[in-house]
Amino acid sequence: MLSNCEFSLALLVQVSQRMDAGKTTIGQVARAKAHVSKLARETVSLARECLGGNGIIMENRVMK
Repeated sequence: MLSNCEFSLALLVQVSQRMDAGKTTIGQVARAKAHVSKLARETVSLARECLGGNGIIMENRVMK
């Protein structure tokens, strides 16, 4: 799960730096957004699975 979060952050930082420099296209931004969204859904699914399917409730600290 941590690797998904770190990869997503690194990808978004790289894309935003390239966008600020004018070296990226809207298509690249859209693909990065789609990939990060997919990883986020995967990460949430793994977190729920680790907690025995109890879902996202405050007692389980998934949101941290």
